[in-house]
Amino acid sequence: MVFIDRKILTGFCREVFLAIGLSETEATDSAEILVDADARGIASHGVSRLKRYVNGVKKGVMISGVQPSHLSGPGCKRRNGSEPLTHHHEHSNQEGF
Repeated sequence: MVFIDRKILTGFCREVFLAIGLSETEATDSAEILVDADARGIASHGVSRLKRYVNGVKKGVMISGVQPSHLSGPGCKRRNGSEPLTHHHEHSNQEGF
């Protein structure tokens, strides 16, 4: 098993997010969320996702600076959010940070 100092790993992830255009706040929050997931033993939602998010931004599937919105209708509820690393929802064509 490989152990990497948490501060170093968070800093690395943050720099990657900044390099692809996320704001300071989005980059910091997103990096902390990934490293926190790994620290809690949830590797499936940790730093292993970094490449996915980089590719998503490059392809325009994920965007930064999105303001959250909640849409509801008969029998359904949908959210398009701006939380760090939010995944796309069933009827949305973009993912937001």
